Amino acid sequence: MSQATTKLDLHGRLKKHAFQHALIATYNFGSRFFEDYALETFKALQDNGNVTVLLDGGEYDDLLHAAAEHADSFPKQANLRYLLHPIRVPGVFHPKVFLFAGKKRGLLLIGSANFTQDGLGSNAELVSAFDYEEGKNEAALPLFVSALRFFEQVAERWPSEPFESNLRTLTAEVPWLSKGLPDAPAAELPMLLSNLERPLWDQLVERLPGRRATEISVLSRFFDAKPSLVETVASITGTKQLTLYTQNGITTLTEAWLAHPLFVCGDLRIRLCSYADDGHFQHLHGKAYAFTKGKMTLFAMGSANFTTAALSRTASNGNVEVLLCYPPVTARQFSPKSWFDPSGTAVVLKKADQLITASENADEPTRNSRAFQLRLTEALVDENCLRLRFDGEDASPGILCSISQGNSRPFILHLAKTDAGLLCAKLDAGQEKRLCVAPAIAELGTGLPNQWKALSNPLFVTNLLDIATGRDVRRERQIREARESPQRFMDVLMVLSRSDDEERLKQFLTYCDIPMDLSMRLYRGRSTGSTSADRMETLRMLGARNLRHFEALHEAVMDFVARHRRRLDRHVESGTAKGIPNFLHILLTIGNLLLSQIERVVVAFEAESKTEMRPERWHLIRNNLDAYYHALEQLLQITAVEYLDSMLEIAPREKVCTEFSESLPDLKGLYERATKNRDVLDALRQTRLAITNSGGGAVPSPGFFNSVLTPAKWEGFLANIAKFQQRLTERLVA
Repeated sequence: MSQATTKLDLHGRLKKHAFQHALIATYNFGSRFFEDYALETFKALQDNGNVTVLLDGGEYDDLLHAAAEHADSFPKQANLRYLLHPIRVPGVFHPKVFLFAGKKRGLLLIGSANFTQDGLGSNAELVSAFDYEEGKNEAALPLFVSALRFFEQVAERWPSEPFESNLRTLTAEVPWLSKGLPDAPAAELPMLLSNLERPLWDQLVERLPGRRATEISVLSRFFDAKPSLVETVASITGTKQLTLYTQNGITTLTEAWLAHPLFVCGDLRIRLCSYADDGHFQHLHGKAYAFTKGKMTLFAMGSANFTTAALSRTASNGNVEVLLCYPPVTARQFSPKSWFDPSGTAVVLKKADQLITASENADEPTRNSRAFQLRLTEALVDENCLRLRFDGEDASPGILCSISQGNSRPFILHLAKTDAGLLCAKLDAGQEKRLCVAPAIAELGTGLPNQWKALSNPLFVTNLLDIATGRDVRRERQIREARESPQRFMDVLMVLSRSDDEERLKQFLTYCDIPMDLSMRLYRGRSTGSTSADRMETLRMLGARNLRHFEALHEAVMDFVARHRRRLDRHVESGTAKGIPNFLHILLTIGNLLLSQIERVVVAFEAESKTEMRPERWHLIRNNLDAYYHALEQLLQITAVEYLDSMLEIAPREKVCTEFSESLPDLKGLYERATKNRDVLDALRQTRLAITNSGGGAVPSPGFFNSVLTPAKWEGFLANIAKFQQRLTERLVA
């Protein structure tokens, strides 16, 4: 830590490097500055396709109010180009943490500055900047990881599906944020503290030598109306001298502070400072603390003002704040006065008539939130539907949703309740298009547009679009995620299954293509915690609905299999040993998809004590199962015979064996589950399935007829599977 502050050009830092991900926590937010300047000018944001802005709920409401009152104030890209997400707490959401990340580089800004025109340009702020570059500059990695953990904790406490999706995408595409931390972090690296769980003041005192301080210096613009914190400071730290640095005219310090006994006796000193940059007047907005004991000083800076809500409370009963706490340094390395009054302009406050107190606290305003019958928490476009989550009383049957967009005429959507706290509206093609081209505000209520009665708070509709394709970012991300590995493919498939939306499942299978890439490795680097048992549990949650999905998805499944089988054939014809991981990636994805269809039937029959169906339906189910098992047999044959022969002709056996070795257990497990499921199906067929005929009677225990599941054909299937598996094992071991 240097003796004097260093001027930090925040605009220059944000213009220097491009990043693919951004997490921005700020108290307030200006859409005009962000959209017209920051997104256009800052290289860190220009081509960044994953931008999340978290802001205080009260500031979000003010933004919505301004947008509703003045069309010129309506954001142009909110929740289309970037996610704007409010955080509501008893106090205010007040941290200022800006995390930018790419595949090999990162930028982290933490301090007092909001992501606004004044915060990044004209105020007197204290901000620390940290860089990361893989293999070259990795000292600050622990701080980047701490910042990411802060955002993850915010997502856990104030859940939002789009916010969580943005976080998942960042962690998946920025591997350096997940790698192990160094055993010995840099000695001068600060620690990031937040008050999500514990008050910041308690955490600061813990870091004091002996938990005591002889002198405390504070830089702050905002203070409590009464000096109650002075008692806390004196009693906990044993300090004999407290010095406050602030700016006259804009400070919220009141005359009540001058009546405190410590001020009267001279132990509480107040210094009124002026701040300027190259002769231009600046408003003080920095917040910092220096604890001195003997020759050592502990320094902390960040978002927390010298207020009870910021320092002595947690997110459950006060503000949300962060501080950077630096390791103790000597007086030669750090002087509070040179940092808190860099121009040496301080005037010692002695009399009340010297103090000019600001009329209101712009950082922690008092708001009277309007009470609503319902609290709308999420408005999310999902393909051709608008999903609305809400808290509060149960929504009445006649409730409607009003959608407004700047100067456009509002339109009304009729809603259906799909689950507890969830409403859904179908969108026609014109409405879908409108919600793709401009931000929108949703509000629950009743009546026609000209007689509208609001029953909920307004909320920006979230319809994030992929910056490269312009299509729904959720679908694009799901497809990218599914291409990572067979396991991730199944994870995405199960998530979509839980939504019970067959159309989205079909579209996923239609649009998800695993490329034939000879240099593509079978990705195993990131554990998701999902297992075959987890996926079966997901299917069990759907119960008998699995049978409907089984039938509805059959054509899409077989189309997926056919498309990717052609890729396997190309590997056989022209592939190289480098392409073995890609071949196995495609193979296991196809196999797991087929297996999931078989398991849907098993779980559907298990969910009901008796399942009745017409003969034609049972015929279709048998035919589908027959197609899946034959496809599984062909996959193993092409692998054990055609592909393996081809690879052993062009590459050393050792190389081929090495590339196959990791995936053999997965392949073996897949076929073990497939054969076991046939036995379970056979038992369920005999005990829980009945075929109803035209006369109304039921035939119990219907047969498998000519499918591969009949006992005679099943023996041949098992023999072929065993033969191919043995050949695969012998040729790779020999």
